[in-house]
Amino acid sequence: MRISLDFTGKTVIQNNNDGSVTISIPMKISRYSGRKQIVVPKTIAPQGSFDSSATPMQIALAKGHLWKSILESGRVESIRQLAKREKVDNSHIGKMINMTTLSPLIVQGILDETLPPEITLFDLAQNTPVSWDEQKKMLESAQH
Repeated sequence: MRISLDFTGKTVIQNNNDGSVTISIPMKISRYSGRKQIVVPKTIAPQGSFDSSATPMQIALAKGHLWKSILESGRVESIRQLAKREKVDNSHIGKMINMTTLSPLIVQGILDETLPPEITLFDLAQNTPVSWDEQKKMLESAQH
């Protein structure tokens, strides 16, 4: 898995021949008042209709992919070590990493901010089924 952060370009979801999915999300991580914050460029949204600060779900999705990448790279030996480094609870790291198992349909909904309001970050980080088909059914039932 390869994760790159790019401040230019457009959000792209690509289905690969090997069954994997590549998601490109233009973003930048900045510090505001000592806190890291993900900022997406204003150029990727319609004029005047976009708040450039990321939503909690978008931040959770980005953190999940970043932390999973750090774990897989071997830069830390465990979730516990990563949690200590990030100054968060172990379970928080695990919940954010769960966000990396979301279907492309849900990821697109997070990025476009089009998920039904009944779907919460808690639902996606802790209770989402592993199967993408089951995730789709969860979305459909929330919309009715």
